[in-house]
Amino acid sequence: MLKKILIVVGFIALLIALFLVWFMRYTKSHSPQEVIEYKTDGFEIDITYCKPSKKNRLIFGDKADKAVVPFGQYWRMGANEATVFSTAKDIFVNGKQLKSGKYALYAIPNKDNWEIHFNSEFERWGATAPNAENDVLVINVAPSTSASLVEQLSMQYNKRED
Repeated sequence: MLKKILIVVGFIALLIALFLVWFMRYTKSHSPQEVIEYKTDGFEIDITYCKPSKKNRLIFGDKADKAVVPFGQYWRMGANEATVFSTAKDIFVNGKQLKSGKYALYAIPNKDNWEIHFNSEFERWGATAPNAENDVLVINVAPSTSASLVEQLSMQYNKRED
């Protein structure tokens, strides 16, 4: 009897594992994963995120306008699992120090100001907001708009000239 129970439990575990593998591939076929790297003179920064598409939707805006990401609410800065920002060295972000390590990167977008959060809970599914007590750095940035339509989320590094 015990042998039959173990076989059934093993079979169910296998089915769950196969479903999770399928689900991860299926969701990433719609929002593919990307890793962008910045490396220079021993300095390394990586961002790993999944790229959702606009698909004729209002992405950022008022909740009443049915925005996918309403102003003032958590956004994981990508799709699927949490967007992960990693740095091999301590850096300064908007004048504030960020220790080397890996962080979940998320935002609270608003019309005139975005809060960007670096959170120590980086190994997580991104659909629910992380515990804000684990935010190690929060910065504010002014949003800007693009003159051309951008269909799929894309992140890039811009070298700052001091």
